[in-house]
Parts: sequence; structure tokens; C-alpha cells
Amino acid sequence: PAPAFKPMQPVTVSAPVVQAPRPAGPITAPLLPGSGKVLLVNNLNQERVTCDCLFKLFGTCGDVMRVKILFHKRNMALIEFRDSSHAAQAKTHLNNCALFNSNINIMVSKMNEVPMPPADSQESYEG
Repeated sequence: PAPAFKPMQPVTVSAPVVQAPRPAGPITAPLLPGSGKVLLVNNLNQERVTCDCLFKLFGTCGDVMRVKILFHKRNMALIEFRDSSHAAQAKTHLNNCALFNSNINIMVSKMNEVPMPPADSQESYEG
């Protein structure tokens, strides 16, 4: 006679639950290289470009907080956005675009914000 087949009963296995400790304070994402909110724009037509024109152009991509044409390098400017996603959008859409017959080059600046000139400075913001 053949041995009788007996089906196995289901078995439940429970593993101990381990929970990682919560970090203290708010959780913030690390700032990745090249993900700042200030852009450095170069190859500008220094005879024709103004802060106002840059403000309007870059404002199509996000909230522009400050624009500064560099005093000693008039073919370069710093553009500060409200946040880094706006800056990234501007870099994506405006890099190498023609502006007054010059293709502008855009890179993310190492600066966290565009500094204001001292009150007694010769620097001025053109409009």
C-alpha cells in the first residue's frame, strides 16, 4: 500500500520589526553641485544689454530677484532667482540663445545670492 499523502499546513513567520531612529530637526535635501539659484551669464553684448532687458528675458523662466551686470566685466552678469528650479529652467531654455547678435553662455554660479553694492560704491544698476 502507498503511504498516505498529507498536505502541509501554512506557516506564518514574523520577523522582528526594526525602525530606524528619526533624525532631529527638519529634513533637508543636500544641495547638489550645479543646483544653485544664481546664474552667471557671459558673452553679453556689453554695448546693448541692460539689467532691465536681462530681467525681462530671464523672467520668462521664473521669479528673478536680482540682476547685476559686473562692473569690471560688462560682458558678464549675475541673475538671482527665487529658487534653484527657476534657475535650472532658465539655463535649460536660454543657454546659447542669441541676444543682440551674441550667443549667451549660462552656468550655475558658486554664489548663493547676488550681493548688493555698498551705498558709496561707483557701481550702479542700469535700467
